[in-house]
Amino acid sequence: MFARWVQGELPPRELVLDVLDAVLQPGASDRVWATLGLLAPTD
Repeated sequence: MFARWVQGELPPRELVLDVLDAVLQPGASDRVWATLGLLAPTD
């Protein structure tokens, strides 16, 4: 997102606020780690 900001291509403010709202909710870190666990390569 920083690279987009430097280029002046930030997503719409409403989208950014929606993403921040979802990330800052209680339990969001658990969902993030669960999602990353699904994306992890399996041996």
